[in-house]
Amino acid sequence: MSQTLTSSSPQSVTNVLTTDILGLLERHKAEVASRAAAATGFVAAETELLVIIEGLTQAWPLRGDAAVEAAKQLARALRVSFG
Repeated sequence: MSQTLTSSSPQSVTNVLTTDILGLLERHKAEVASRAAAATGFVAAETELLVIIEGLTQAWPLRGDAAVEAAKQLARALRVSFG
């Protein structure tokens, strides 16, 4: 953890853990975006690729194959735009 938790109040422990988790999540998302950009060669499209990946991750449980097809369509449009 980023801070010492000895003799801390429960609220301060929660704040530290929340900060640590948010930091971890932020680093993970940045790494996913960077790796997607490197893998596709669309270095200038990190944000767009992350939106496609995150959208698919969120939509797939609800929409299944339709979400996958939509993500593919967006990726094709991105290829045209950045290609």
